[in-house]
Amino acid sequence: MSDNGDQQLKIYKVYNRDTGETHHSLATNAQDACKLAEWQIGDCFVSEVKEQRGHGKAGDPTLKVKIPCEVCLYQYAECRKPFRELCPCRPESPDVNEWKRQAILAHLCDFVGQDLKIRDYNLRQKWCSLDKAIRELKRHTSP
Repeated sequence: MSDNGDQQLKIYKVYNRDTGETHHSLATNAQDACKLAEWQIGDCFVSEVKEQRGHGKAGDPTLKVKIPCEVCLYQYAECRKPFRELCPCRPESPDVNEWKRQAILAHLCDFVGQDLKIRDYNLRQKWCSLDKAIRELKRHTSP
């Protein structure tokens, strides 16, 4: 990647024109974002993720960005469980009534994060501040 000194990191959404895949990259410029996605810049459409007015609680910053997230299978919320770990609230009973009871108890899960609106849940994305988004994307891309 290019050496850009102390330039500020930005979030880029990279869209591959050939395969239709999208990737969110944390980089200083569009070319580095394509390299992080392991695609050539000529095969990609790159857009910088800009802050927008998002919904939030009192005291939260109003300017936010949308980033991809894992979602809970049993409620409209973000799932924060570790990557390789199985869901602790996953129903496993062959009996339908017992399975329903276990699924209802999923709201007690310790890994439930931010509540999501239905549209955000279906798109598997969440609103957060730009600083928090950069920290989360760094955590997901670091070895």
